[in-house]
Amino acid sequence: MPRVGRWRGAVAAAFAAAAILAAPNPAGAVPGNTPDPGWPQVDGPVKAIALAGNRLYIGGSFTTVGGQAHQNVAALNATTGAVDPGFTAGANGQVQALAVSGSQLYLGGQFMTVDGMGRPRLAAVDPTTGSLTLAFDPKVGTGDVRALALSSTRLYAAGDAIQLAGSPPAPNPRQLWAFDPATGNVDTGFNGPQPNARMRALLLSGTRLYLGGEFTMLDTTARRGVAAVDPATGALDAGFDAKADSDVDALAAAGSHLYLGGSFAHVGGLQRVGLAAVNNATGAADHGWVADADHPLDALATSDSRLYAGGVKGSFGSLGSRTVVAARVSDGQLSTDFGPDFGAGLPQVYALAISNSRLYAGGSFTMAGGEEGVAAFRLLPPVNVSAPFIQGNPVKGKRISCRPGVWRNDPTGFAFRWLRNGVAIKGATAATHKIGKADVRHGIACRVTASNPVGPGTARSAAVTPALPDTTPPKMKIVSRELRMNGNGVVRVRLSCPKSEKRCSGTVVLRVLGLKGRPLLGVSGFSVRGGRRRAVKVALDAASQDLVRRHSPLQVRVRVNARDAAGNAARMSRTRTLVAA
Repeated sequence: MPRVGRWRGAVAAAFAAAAILAAPNPAGAVPGNTPDPGWPQVDGPVKAIALAGNRLYIGGSFTTVGGQAHQNVAALNATTGAVDPGFTAGANGQVQALAVSGSQLYLGGQFMTVDGMGRPRLAAVDPTTGSLTLAFDPKVGTGDVRALALSSTRLYAAGDAIQLAGSPPAPNPRQLWAFDPATGNVDTGFNGPQPNARMRALLLSGTRLYLGGEFTMLDTTARRGVAAVDPATGALDAGFDAKADSDVDALAAAGSHLYLGGSFAHVGGLQRVGLAAVNNATGAADHGWVADADHPLDALATSDSRLYAGGVKGSFGSLGSRTVVAARVSDGQLSTDFGPDFGAGLPQVYALAISNSRLYAGGSFTMAGGEEGVAAFRLLPPVNVSAPFIQGNPVKGKRISCRPGVWRNDPTGFAFRWLRNGVAIKGATAATHKIGKADVRHGIACRVTASNPVGPGTARSAAVTPALPDTTPPKMKIVSRELRMNGNGVVRVRLSCPKSEKRCSGTVVLRVLGLKGRPLLGVSGFSVRGGRRRAVKVALDAASQDLVRRHSPLQVRVRVNARDAAGNAARMSRTRTLVAA
């Protein structure tokens, strides 16, 4: 499997940091396929994204953004894409990771200076002006910072062979450090086992710090591609082992799932090419979660209901070729509606982030609309694709239900309004409605408003016309003119249910006439569909059979106790001759 560019630590860091400042990820919404117009062109690849409020920070390997000079890092308006000329931070080398808090923007990468001052590989700047934060000085000497994650007490930095300035060369350089986010001092209490190869991703979620990369061991413990450690001490979480068979380059989380993106082909013994979901506590692969990718994936972002995955353009089963896809977080089912065209050749997305209104993508691409390096896709409100409908019997005194139908773009809630002849019925805002006198012989419909964090969408059901309740008893007929008991002691009584009824049901009772006590011969239940005839079998016991044989032919009273589907009752009886066969 070919290796492609991987800078997923930047994405994981952006999520971990943005969780501190930004609004929560939307509970459900899917973007459109057309990017927002007017976003600036970036003259090089964007490899990291971080969101804070209405500011979008981008990092990568570029010199201009929207025609303005910005060296490897810039700040944009997250709604319009306008470049902030007042943010003047610049790094003299590639920025591969970003993390943001309320007062600091942290940069990680391959640079040596920031804002014209020495800050190798790791620095902090003012998130408004971009000026270097002098108090934060981690004194990194050599190495390559590719991933950042931020908590309220620690800044985690990961990458390849990271050494502090002045440290003697080590046989096994550290891939993972924890720093004080205010001063940059090393957190000496964070001293767990070290990965034995380059790290590419970090994700702080719940009580675990997840690591992704090219490693196969943490000190002497086998862990391929992904591991979990204690965020306070760095101690390995021995209970978490996902068993990927190659590199993990991107991490994201939602609910009880941890999502992996990378160049692996199997996770936990299951075939999962490039994209997988595992249990966030144990690492066990989810057998029911399948996204049908066939190539490495480098960027992940989650909402409560969707996982967005991006990388180099490649195939996703029946969807065909895609650069970014949207999968359902619960089972990996891919959205057929989302698939923006990132341009000709082999466009690649290195970073994804999501807000309450947009999905952001950073990478190496030129779209048809001129978007280059960074693009924003507006999340859409719910759209109805199959109309709401009414269930139940629309009869006065009965309750009917409004079913919302089928919607796109992940509605998170539904509101209902009942209408009479197109006018809202006062107070009728529940999912059910009891038919009243005023509704009879008028058109009753329901209007459904589906919502997600982006906005609402509405749709209306077809109308039904309620009627007065059916109070007419079922007019059944006893069709049989003569009854016959067969050799097994069974008497067949043919009944008919009128077409006006949906169904007739009840019991048939046979009694002897002309004998003392009018002996009961037998009873049988029945159910006959409207407009049909049916022979109801009445089985006689041995004594009744003997009585019929001794007195055949004899007169019997056939009594039918019936009810229709509306519950209306009727009783009828006829005298018939019964003979023994």
